[in-house]
Amino acid sequence: MRAHREGFRAAYEVFGRALREPDIDVALRIEIETGLSWCTQSVDTVGAAQEHARTAHALAEELGDPTLLARALSHVAFLESLSGQGMAMDLIERALELPAEPGWTQILGRPDWIHAMLLFWDGRLEQARDRLAALHAEALERGDEHSLPFVLFQLARAELLLGDWEAAERHAAECMESVEQSGQAGEGPYALTIVALVAAHRGEVERARGLIERGLELAERHGVRPAALELLATRGFLALSLGEPADGAFDEVRAGVEASGLREPALFRWQADAIEAYVVAGRGDDARAVAAALDRARPWARSVAARCDALVGAGADAAAGDAGGQPFERARLLLVLGTRERRRRRWGAARTALQEALGAFERLGAPLWAARTRAELARVGGRAPADGALTPTEQRVAELIAAGRTYQEAADELFISPKTVQWNLSKVYKKLGIKSRAELPGVINPAIPPVSRAPLQP
Repeated sequence: MRAHREGFRAAYEVFGRALREPDIDVALRIEIETGLSWCTQSVDTVGAAQEHARTAHALAEELGDPTLLARALSHVAFLESLSGQGMAMDLIERALELPAEPGWTQILGRPDWIHAMLLFWDGRLEQARDRLAALHAEALERGDEHSLPFVLFQLARAELLLGDWEAAERHAAECMESVEQSGQAGEGPYALTIVALVAAHRGEVERARGLIERGLELAERHGVRPAALELLATRGFLALSLGEPADGAFDEVRAGVEASGLREPALFRWQADAIEAYVVAGRGDDARAVAAALDRARPWARSVAARCDALVGAGADAAAGDAGGQPFERARLLLVLGTRERRRRRWGAARTALQEALGAFERLGAPLWAARTRAELARVGGRAPADGALTPTEQRVAELIAAGRTYQEAADELFISPKTVQWNLSKVYKKLGIKSRAELPGVINPAIPPVSRAPLQP
C-alpha cells in the first residue's frame, strides 16, 4: 500500500524495517525480499536489488511453495534481464510452468507480465503486444484496476514501436487515467513518461516538454529512477527531433544507466539517439563508444545499429533496417542514408531514400521528422521523376506484384514492410491509370520470374 500510495522510496523503508523484525517465518521473508528487490531497483541499483531477489529465490526453492517460487523466479529473471545480461527466458519459462495460485493478481512479479516484457525487450514486438493485450483484457474483465497502469504502459510503447501511433496514444491516455483513478502515486511518473514519449513522436512539442518536467519532479519525489531516465531520454529525443543540441540530455542518461545498472538496451532505446546527438555535436569519440557497446545480436538492434553505422561513417544500407519491424526506425535510417548519399552527390539514390522516408514519416504522423526530411530533399540536386514516371522503389514493387508475389513476399525481397508495399502500389496504380493488381501484368514487363504456385489439394 505504501508503494502504491506514496511511491517506492516509502515502501523500500517499510520493507527494510520488516526484514529486521525477529522471528520471521520463511514464507513471509520471501514476500519481504521480493518486495525489497522491486523497490530497490527503482530507488537504488539493479545489483543491490538482485541480492534480495536471489535470497528470495533460494528460500523459495527450499520451501517448495509453487506460488512463492514462481514470484521469486520472476523477480530474478526480470532483474537479470534488466542488468543487460540478456533475456533470462529459461527462468521465466520455468516460473510460467509452476502451478501457482490462479487467484493471485498482484502484478509486480507476475510471471506472465514479466514474460511479456522480456519478449518486448528481446524484439519480439508483435508477440509481446499480443500477450500484453491479453493481460489488458483480463484486467478489465476482473476489475483489476491495480494492474492496468503497468500493462497499459508497456502496451502503448509496443504499439509506438510497431507503428500504430493512434493505438499508442490511446493506451498512453488510458494509462494516465488508470493511475489517477487508482491513486497509484508510484506509477504516476511512468504514466507521464509514456504520454510524453508518444507526444514527442507526434510533434506535440510544448505538451511533451511540460509532461517531461512534471514527470521528472514526480520521479524524484517518489523514488522512481527508471522513469526519470526514460524521461531524460525522451527530452533528448525531442531536442534531436527539433534539430536542437541534445548531447547534454544523453550525458545524463549515460551516467544514470551506469550508476543504476539499468543496462538492458531495449529498456529506454536511447543509444542510437545518443549517437546521433554526439555526431551532431562533433563528439565522435563518445558516439563511437556508445556504438561499440550496442548489442547487435538481437533482430531489433540491427536496424538501430545500421543507423548508428551510417552516422559514424561505417557502411550501412537500407536492407539492414527492417529487421525489427519498426517503421519509424526504418524511416530514420532512410533519412540518414539519404543525407549521406546527398553529401556524396549521388542524387538519385538520395532522392529515392528520402522520398521513402518522407512517406513513412507522413503516414506515421511524425511532423518534425517529415519537416527534416523535406529540408533534405530540398537540398538534393538533379531532377525529380516526372509526374507519370515510377520511382525506382515503385518500379520494383510493381514488377514483383506483376510477377505474382504477395505483399509479404514483396516486402521480404525489398526489406520493407507489407504496408510500405501497399502504399507504393497505390501510387503505381494512380500513375499508371489502373485500379487493381490484375491489370499490372498488362502494363508492367516484370524483369522477375513469375511465381509458380501448386494448385490447392482437396
